[in-house]
Amino acid sequence: DPRPAAGACHRMTDRVKVWLRGALEAFLAILIYTVALGVCMALLLLIISIEEGGPSLSTATVALTETITLLTQGCGFTAGALTLTIIPLLLTGLLIWVIRSLVGRLGMSVGGCIAGLVVWMLCSLILVQGSQTIQVDTTPVVLLRSVLFFLLG
Repeated sequence: DPRPAAGACHRMTDRVKVWLRGALEAFLAILIYTVALGVCMALLLLIISIEEGGPSLSTATVALTETITLLTQGCGFTAGALTLTIIPLLLTGLLIWVIRSLVGRLGMSVGGCIAGLVVWMLCSLILVQGSQTIQVDTTPVVLLRSVLFFLLG
């Protein structure tokens, strides 16, 4: 009888969809947040460049966006003589709200949460590697903070 095999295949497809949905939610949350933050940073740096009349600061947009995204998750950094570990609470609240909104709209199961955590950790690792500042914490601590942050959201 082919029906039990078809039912098992259907359950497997549903399980894969749930995991993919969790991964997609994590990726969309970090993408929406970083793009919005990056556009604001680019505009801010452009205005500063125009006001000062110096060279364009817009080339620092990507690195600054990566650094601020990590700072939002509680990961401080050092740039030259400046060490910054103060968490911007409004940006933190905004990122948590984006995560909750996507999870509330699309739903999330335990398997989807695990897949989302993996994607979130990979995105955070990419941000750490791309950042041009020195992180105050080690990479495992940064990843642990990002996991806790995603679970909070």
